[in-house]
Amino acid sequence: MQETYVLTLYIFGQSFISNRAIKSVQQVCDESLKGNCQLTIIDISENPDITITENIIAVPLLVRERPLPKRLIFGDLNNLERIFKGLEIT
Repeated sequence: MQETYVLTLYIFGQSFISNRAIKSVQQVCDESLKGNCQLTIIDISENPDITITENIIAVPLLVRERPLPKRLIFGDLNNLERIFKGLEIT
């Protein structure tokens, strides 16, 4: 059985870039991970203190919490191949 991917996507507001990141990451979860994905989306405009506690320096930021080791992908998340590579999805 494939391990569940636990992902957190940090965005800032409802900008074009944020919405595109959400769409791309949801597509990876739905089509490639097929239900083996737990995605949490956090809008740092609603909770700016999280940037300090989580050391967020750029958004959008996708964090793979599980499986370990932890992986981070930031910047333009429109490129699905980049997401696959960053998350180490085969």
